[in-house]
Amino acid sequence: MPPPPMPLGSGVLSATLKQCWDDLSGFLMAFFLCFFSFVAMFFLLLNKYMEGFYNFITAVETCFSMMLGKFQFEEMKKASDIVPIMFFVFVLCNSWVLVNLLLTLIIKAFQQVG
Repeated sequence: MPPPPMPLGSGVLSATLKQCWDDLSGFLMAFFLCFFSFVAMFFLLLNKYMEGFYNFITAVETCFSMMLGKFQFEEMKKASDIVPIMFFVFVLCNSWVLVNLLLTLIIKAFQQVG
């Protein structure tokens, strides 16, 4: 006989987060290390050429926007020859690999809870 359905508001989200918290905390450390390494690199390469990188805080905001798909590639390309390559690596690492890994951790925990 299957288990009874969970009543609404019984905490599926909290149960899922509790289930994956150990893996998620390790992932978050790796994500922030990777993300802030790229932020520092873009800040050092572009702070003299682009307004979005004039200080470290705006560089964090701009890199987060880049991760969400809002970026000015032509200005980056004009600043340095290496920036387009680093931008591709940034998008590959943060947007594809790390975000998909995060979803995998959460989906795995959700399947174990449900």
